[in-house]
Amino acid sequence: MTNAMIGEQWVLRHRHQGEIEISLTRDAVLTVVRVHTQRREQKKLKSFEGALGYVQKLVAEHQARGFRVTHRVLLSEEEERRQEEERDARMRAEGEAQLRQAGMPVGRLLSEEERLELKEWADASMEKNRARLDEEEERRQRRHRDAHRPAATWRKMASVSRDGFVAVDAGPIPAHALDAILADGTRALQVLDDRGGYMGEYDEEEDDDADADGDDDCLTVLATKPRPMVTALVLDLFWETPTRQTDPDYGAIWGDLQSVFAALPSLTRAFVVGSFSLSIYEGEASGGHAALQELQIVARGPVLSDALSALKQGAWPALSLLGVCSGGEESEDSDSRDLVALLSSTAALPALRELRVGGLRDPLAILRAAATRSGWTSITIDSSQMGNEDEDDVVATLVALQPRFAGASVELSLLEDMSEGARERLAKAWPPPELGADASVASAGRRASTLSGGRFHDLFSPGAYDTYGE
Repeated sequence: MTNAMIGEQWVLRHRHQGEIEISLTRDAVLTVVRVHTQRREQKKLKSFEGALGYVQKLVAEHQARGFRVTHRVLLSEEEERRQEEERDARMRAEGEAQLRQAGMPVGRLLSEEERLELKEWADASMEKNRARLDEEEERRQRRHRDAHRPAATWRKMASVSRDGFVAVDAGPIPAHALDAILADGTRALQVLDDRGGYMGEYDEEEDDDADADGDDDCLTVLATKPRPMVTALVLDLFWETPTRQTDPDYGAIWGDLQSVFAALPSLTRAFVVGSFSLSIYEGEASGGHAALQELQIVARGPVLSDALSALKQGAWPALSLLGVCSGGEESEDSDSRDLVALLSSTAALPALRELRVGGLRDPLAILRAAATRSGWTSITIDSSQMGNEDEDDVVATLVALQPRFAGASVELSLLEDMSEGARERLAKAWPPPELGADASVASAGRRASTLSGGRFHDLFSPGAYDTYGE
């Protein structure tokens, strides 16, 4: 500690337990003030170094209990005045440069009106520069503190909703922090895109400065090395609607997921909502994932089209459950065409047995494409957009497709919009799960597949990944 530094101060804040101020002077006087009760304790310790070690241990214990810590160095009045003068001089120099750039007069006598105008402009400019310098210094100090946080503290900052399921912010995070979060039995990881929010103390509006400050966003750090402990990944802002999340201007932006998947060799389940890429990039032999068994995606437009194309072209040998949902208020015709092309490709997704579809147009075209495959156990299509097809033609199509889905449970929301007579004709050829007393329907029940209707609004809700941590 230099002569200019007269001590250090820590402010500990907790949303439920209040605020504690701890100060340590150079002559080893320790003061603790509990702000909410105004209780003040002060004592003289033997040495500054010994007292500093005691305070650091005390602060670490409070951090582990969920307190947020702000630290600053206490300076002598002379040093504070000197630093203030240096900052003012630096800001004056920057202000003059900005004046010249703005074409305002510099270096001559000004009229009273010009002087007042210049003073207002300079005051506003200096205040802005002062705030910027304060923010830069605060970021530097936070980065320094984060570099020395213990692993237990990072685990405390993460949201552990239940055993094996951890949620973290998507914003900048040190690599060692993510290692600490994932080290303690984590199986399912949920990343919450908060537009640059920093794990722990780091606040909003830091995304643009992330690279300059030295830390990448969470998914970039996640992809830097293999992390075999993670078996499930969730990218979902559960408090937002799918329409909002998939909006290209305001929604969640996840970037390249192919590299993230490659870093998670044990990944078996993934649920992704927003804008992302699964594309096979030039120079790569193939894309895909060898272990992934369940993939549910909610996207729109080109994002959804690229994802379905990547699933068709890549190697996904274990994928048995595929969920596809259009995040827009109205899906595009291309969304259904891309899914039809994927299902019609015999080489793509050889293990596919379960299909969940939400919000796409032309459900019958999707069902026809699914009928080119065998081995289905479950198909759910939540879409009532039948286009211009006549109800009788829909019944005839479904009856014709029934033999292709032996052993499968097929759920179609479009049945809810059909007449009672049409549903009765369907039930004779393709029974619902629970048969009535009618003898012809009961006889049809001996078939090995079932057809039912319903509204499946929760098909792509957070409940779809509720068991990911198990």
